Amino acid sequence: MSQAGQYMFLSSGGALETLTGNSGGPVGADASHNINIIGSDDITVTGNPGTNTLTIDVSGDVATTFDADLGTAVPLAGVLNIVGGANIHTSGATDTITVSLDNAIDLPITDTLFDQGALLLGGIVFLHSYGTNNVFLGSDAGNGTLVGDSNTGIGFQSLFSLTSGLGNSGLGAFALTSITSGSENIAIGASAGINYVSSESSNIIIGNSGTVTESNVIRIGTQGAGAGQQNTCFIAGITGVTVANQALVTLNTATGQLGTTSMATSGYTNVHTSPYVVLTTDFYLSVDTSTIAITVQLPNAPATGRIFNIKDRTGNAATHNITVTTVGGAINIDAAVTFVMNTAYEAINVIFNGSTYEVF
Repeated sequence: MSQAGQYMFLSSGGALETLTGNSGGPVGADASHNINIIGSDDITVTGNPGTNTLTIDVSGDVATTFDADLGTAVPLAGVLNIVGGANIHTSGATDTITVSLDNAIDLPITDTLFDQGALLLGGIVFLHSYGTNNVFLGSDAGNGTLVGDSNTGIGFQSLFSLTSGLGNSGLGAFALTSITSGSENIAIGASAGINYVSSESSNIIIGNSGTVTESNVIRIGTQGAGAGQQNTCFIAGITGVTVANQALVTLNTATGQLGTTSMATSGYTNVHTSPYVVLTTDFYLSVDTSTIAITVQLPNAPATGRIFNIKDRTGNAATHNITVTTVGGAINIDAAVTFVMNTAYEAINVIFNGSTYEVF
């Protein structure tokens, strides 16, 4: 209590009449001409009639605790000191303490218990680098038993079970979450590569769960029309581009798997005898029907996607038909054993679909 006071007396030797502080106006005496000074909380006022004194004692701290944004209240000894250290500075404002950094935060190497070198969010490890050259970001990403190196896991439980793999990259919640010892995998998307549970390696998986035990596989998307699936594909940069070592691209319509088959870009064959057994080197069959009808026998088991072109070169197919069949008639052509060409200068293309021929 350090306010400046004003004391007024009625007359010499009279009783104390008023007491005036810094604010609030003068306080008058009671009927007994007393003005009572009473303490509160941690302030005690003790009167001593024998010495005509009042003793004001602060028995506790005026401010007892300081509450930070996180953590428990900190007891104070009257004064709160927040002291900066190397590269850390503090400044005060009304009801605010500002802590600023000059340079980067230097965390120690992450240990197996995550009690150093890791950042926690809500009590769960959120950022750490356990192992060698590893980076993990997200709740429960990575673990504290990994002996592999150069792995990157971003997302909830990404690479959660990995113990000895190296060079894996998982981006998305549960990406590669169950793989234990695989290496060099790239998985992008929620639950990408979630079916890998052991040593699957060198896969590129985007928006796909992967297939257990596979390695050296690229999977983009999941065939279908449901949530997280795709049934239409657009890829730029293909139209108008000619490449070397050409082959026909094949597609498994049930699984979406891509493949190739050889494509003959030459192979002109003049057919003038009957029957003619088509060779694997044939591509374009120019049939001479000027004197006789011709039977063309396609191979029974060429590569899937193999195409043959057949043409009535002389324009006599109406008189001398061209009968297209297979060796021994073992394979159907458009659901029939034979396909008859009977129009002058007629031409057809046939493609082997893996089990039969289709005319187009």
